[in-house]
Amino acid sequence: MADCRKGRRPSFIAAAPPDLAERLYETYVAAIGAQGIPVATGRFRAMMEVELVNDGPVTLVVESGD
Repeated sequence: MADCRKGRRPSFIAAAPPDLAERLYETYVAAIGAQGIPVATGRFRAMMEVELVNDGPVTLVVESGD
């Protein structure tokens, strides 16, 4: 989870260490796949270029206890 309390860029300072994060990621992907949901993945921790096409308005509300 990212900390979004300061500015526009999230902080990942409290994120899990890479080895643990990769295991959690692989476990999550396997669980989604086991439900019959197609999952596309890349190489964990690799730099990826992502192309996005927005189809309609989306609003994300980020709340914090502060």
